[in-house]
Amino acid sequence: MTMAELVEKYRASKSFIDRSAVVMSPKTLTSLDDRAPVIAQMMWDRCGVLPRHLIFVEVTHVKTPYVEDNRYRVTIFHRAPDGGGIMGVDLRFGFMEEPDVEKWLEDLARHQQIDLPPQHRRWIVHVAHENLLPARKMDLWRQLRFRLFLFLRLVSQPTSFYYGLGNNVQLTAEIFPVRVG
Repeated sequence: MTMAELVEKYRASKSFIDRSAVVMSPKTLTSLDDRAPVIAQMMWDRCGVLPRHLIFVEVTHVKTPYVEDNRYRVTIFHRAPDGGGIMGVDLRFGFMEEPDVEKWLEDLARHQQIDLPPQHRRWIVHVAHENLLPARKMDLWRQLRFRLFLFLRLVSQPTSFYYGLGNNVQLTAEIFPVRVG
């Protein structure tokens, strides 16, 4: 599903979930031709309705210690006249910064740059988590590398915690099966 198809579903909707959904996106969304994150399609397929405020957030890390200018870029895909809409936010952080996504989203909402209630208790943050499955036939070397990767992933901190998500807002994780060859 493209962002244009998602906007059409939003426009055709008569009712909405009265919550704001922040969806972590694996890539920056800037055009209606971009593919919508799979989690947006799952929300539509499962519930048949979309949240009134749907914000796609992508975090970019740049090769400078700190980001002074151009911290964020907001793309408005659709803004409803009665409030709500679909937006994309690209947040940029330097490699020496601790990326606190919740804080920046609160700041953007407070300054009315995005359609998100400033009260973070009315948000739900959705993240995707891949359930990695080995290919049916793997040689011994690939099996060892795959198992080492799974171990490192097990003992590491999830990305959502690194980005400061789930501290003050509800956090949900969708688990997707991914076959690794």
